[in-house]
Amino acid sequence: MPLNYRSIASNAFVAFFSQGISMLLSAMTALLVPRVLGIDEFGYWQLFMFYSSYVGFFHFGVNDGIYLINGGTPRSKLNKRAINTQFIIVSVFQTFLALILFFAAGQESFVHERVFVLQATAVFFVLNNLSNFLGFLFQAMNETKLYSFSVIVDRLSFLVPLVYFLFSAEQNFESYIAAYVISKTLCLAYCCYNARDILTAGLNSPKTGVHDTAVNIRAGFKLMLANISSMLILGITRFLIDANFGIRVFGKISFALSLVIFFLTFISQGSLVLFPALRQSGKTELERFFSNIRDLMSLLLPLIYLLYYPMVWLMDLWLPNYQDALNYLALLLPICVFECRMDICCTTYLKVLRRENWLLLINLLTVVISSGGALLGVHYFHSIHVILASAVFGIVLRSIVSELLLCRIMDAPFKGRIILGEVAITIIVILLTICVGHGVAGFLATTFTLSMYYMSNRRTFIHLLSTVHNRFLLYKKR
Repeated sequence: MPLNYRSIASNAFVAFFSQGISMLLSAMTALLVPRVLGIDEFGYWQLFMFYSSYVGFFHFGVNDGIYLINGGTPRSKLNKRAINTQFIIVSVFQTFLALILFFAAGQESFVHERVFVLQATAVFFVLNNLSNFLGFLFQAMNETKLYSFSVIVDRLSFLVPLVYFLFSAEQNFESYIAAYVISKTLCLAYCCYNARDILTAGLNSPKTGVHDTAVNIRAGFKLMLANISSMLILGITRFLIDANFGIRVFGKISFALSLVIFFLTFISQGSLVLFPALRQSGKTELERFFSNIRDLMSLLLPLIYLLYYPMVWLMDLWLPNYQDALNYLALLLPICVFECRMDICCTTYLKVLRRENWLLLINLLTVVISSGGALLGVHYFHSIHVILASAVFGIVLRSIVSELLLCRIMDAPFKGRIILGEVAITIIVILLTICVGHGVAGFLATTFTLSMYYMSNRRTFIHLLSTVHNRFLLYKKR
């Protein structure tokens, strides 16, 4: 079945629009909240955001299993009773786990601020995982727009109190966390409303429901572990910084990472749109699209390095207290290039081809490599630069190895020259920021480097643009 490029484009437009709102909100959170909160208060806010990013893995793969098994299945053909039964089972189980975390946090000898962060995370735990259950289901049914609108509801319902807090100079980080939890509550309510035909379809027997849930866990557990290990590449880095350098340094590093992560969140919407469409495509179309999307990312992603300079100039003026964090940003910037390449191309195709084992293995090896370097950075070098460089090295290596594996699976040529060019640009940009700084000289040198990269690969990129142009003209005529 050929890909419907117009449908993909339509879904992608709504997805990127929703993430555009998320990106705006993330930018406000990253740029304005630090000016209102003190460094310690901002650190606890970032600690909550850090913890909350991992609660999605305590569904043990149920959501990922629903996504994999039902990918490409329209709502009309969905077994709604089975899905509803699983939703009830997951709801009870998630509530049970969250209650354990909530009461355990109150028993431990943490300072008050950490107790509040942990208990708020426990509440967020249930709301997030249940809304993601339905969100994954919408994506699997190729109803990506519904998922995107749920993101809009979530983000806008947090934006309103955030604007109020910023204008009133609210300096209590607990208020920001409470508003964030309430926004996720409204997101869950929206998802439940749009899944009301599924959630009112009746229930199967508990035995059948447990069996179906176990099937989804078996299907999604490896993918969930792969996702966990992917997040641990940066997660272990942040944990070690918090444990060894204190909440202030953690807050500054998290600020730099937040600038990277909200960009990644925006770009990752491409993979959400592509997965259900690619699941319905034949081998020939999969191979053709793989070649095109890979070349497109090689064309566009390196331009991110040029954005670094105006971003740093503006941030330096706006947040002078976070100048240390901006110095680390150049070292983290390659994550935008290679993590986007990994997420949109490699991870999506490995899921479509049901190669979760390979995805898990590659991610686990990357965690081992980056964690080993991070531990050396903590205990031997006592250097944040070494810790961050280890994570970046792991992410770059993972992207290259995954693409090489996919090329072998799909019998496609591995474009080592382009990959080598991207790695060379990355090294040059990092060296320029260290030796020259982020002034005009660095910007001009980076521009020259990128020009050489595009000139050396001009035939590939010209052919790509011609192919994309012809494809959309073809579907427009239809």
